[in-house]
Amino acid sequence: MPGWLGAVPMFFTCREYPSRTLTFLPVTKLQQNRRMRRRKFLVAAGTAASIGIAGCLGGAKAPPPRKSNVLQDLEATAGKVEINTEDDTWVMSRYDSGSNAQQNIGNAAGSFLTSVSFIGVASAKGKGAAAGRGVTGRAAGGYTKAPRTHHNRAWLYAGDYTDDWYEEHEEDVEKYPVEIATLGVAFLGSTEEFKDDKPGPGAVPWDETYENPQDIETYDVEQEGWYRVGAKLVGENVEQDFKWEAVDFKLVEDDTGGYKVAKQWKVSPRI
Repeated sequence: MPGWLGAVPMFFTCREYPSRTLTFLPVTKLQQNRRMRRRKFLVAAGTAASIGIAGCLGGAKAPPPRKSNVLQDLEATAGKVEINTEDDTWVMSRYDSGSNAQQNIGNAAGSFLTSVSFIGVASAKGKGAAAGRGVTGRAAGGYTKAPRTHHNRAWLYAGDYTDDWYEEHEEDVEKYPVEIATLGVAFLGSTEEFKDDKPGPGAVPWDETYENPQDIETYDVEQEGWYRVGAKLVGENVEQDFKWEAVDFKLVEDDTGGYKVAKQWKVSPRI
């Protein structure tokens, strides 16, 4: 024993522990655990969001989702989903590349606001002061009423106010070229599970990730239900983390026994 240890009082002892047998769970149990882990992730994120957003975004004054061009149409064929990325990827942002102070503040605020899941925010906005702005959530009927993107996706949190907001803030917003650092894909659950547990913008516990992805990536699917594909974005010409863009999509069986994409939501953080 080194001499210096002799002068240090020992408040711990070593004890033996019995050996443990590892038990491997069946696939169904693993899926249940994965969904449980995701629910815990969403609950924790939603709690933080409800505290922070109440003061920062203020209901009716919340900005619209940002405009972006990241993911092309999703296609399902032969038990796989084909994920195509756009040739010209960009996002609209209020990030000011010439302001160090704003960059530091924006990074701190953006890290919180866009990394959490906005649980409950969409339904709240459908009833409160923001209802007149045409904010579209994912409650019953929301998909058919939602504004459509150029890929005919329903646009979460967009509404009648979106174009007006962008016109009023034209000088505050800029288009930034971006690169996709990571693609992620996750199974969100069956239709019934998705109704009870819809994630907001940001990352979820991914089942598969692709670092520095190719223009086309494929993901194996084995069941119907809702999935999310997300893209982690970084500035092409500026050192800025632009967080995640995502598309939630529903797979259903087609006439051939395979799958087809039935519905798609564009899920973007607020600008």
